[in-house]
Amino acid sequence: MVTIIPLGCWDKIRVKKVERRAKNEGLFDVVVVTIISNKPNYRKIQDEIAEALGLRFDGQNIGVADKKSIACLPKVFSLKNYYKLNDENEIESRARRLRPRMLAEDRILVILSDVCSNGVDLDKVGIPYGIYHTGCKLLLTSSGEDVLSNHMSAQKIFII
Repeated sequence: MVTIIPLGCWDKIRVKKVERRAKNEGLFDVVVVTIISNKPNYRKIQDEIAEALGLRFDGQNIGVADKKSIACLPKVFSLKNYYKLNDENEIESRARRLRPRMLAEDRILVILSDVCSNGVDLDKVGIPYGIYHTGCKLLLTSSGEDVLSNHMSAQKIFII
């Protein structure tokens, strides 16, 4: 369940204050902050969350094509599409590893700062939310209210 969703033009200093206060007051066991760009970089988001949780994605280069495996591809697949499919599979695989690690934490705060106009797919990142993990709280910041209400299905919006 997404419980607290602030909205507004927050700068890095305000987000850092929230992070520091949540840690100092012991409100959460883990606090993660990541900045979302116009085109979300799911790999970067996963890396930042994993780092805060002490999780390593070993074998990050697994699935990287070598010349022999590319030669075995049917001509229907272009090399560009192969790399794109391979990258999507890797992101899904990393999400499957990240989700149980997040579920192991009783109280976790994930701050997604500056959410872009299309939002971010929490399932693709591997963030359990709602009834799947009631101890995972999300704090999203965005410059557009419609992003949080329409794309992210925010339950509470605070305009700051």
